[in-house]
Amino acid sequence: DIEQRDWSSDVCSSDLTTNYEKEITAMPKVKTHSGAKKRFNLTKNGKVKRAHANKSHLLNGHGKTRKLKRGLRKGAYADVTNQATVKRMIPYK
Repeated sequence: DIEQRDWSSDVCSSDLTTNYEKEITAMPKVKTHSGAKKRFNLTKNGKVKRAHANKSHLLNGHGKTRKLKRGLRKGAYADVTNQATVKRMIPYK
């Protein structure tokens, strides 16, 4: 009355270990810094573009001339000393 079970159709334990090893050896994903992705862009040559500061409010009077405000509209590049840090914060951009 005892039936003989065929174990060959079951999942092989070696299959489980290979999937487990793949999970462990996969490189971790790097999270993008949410503030940096809103503030910086990368050019094709690898430079980091940024916007000028002091352009959000107090734009009439308060020592800001037309010429200064016109210059603040233009983009600028981040300094070479900060480029590596910014690039690390936005790895997929």
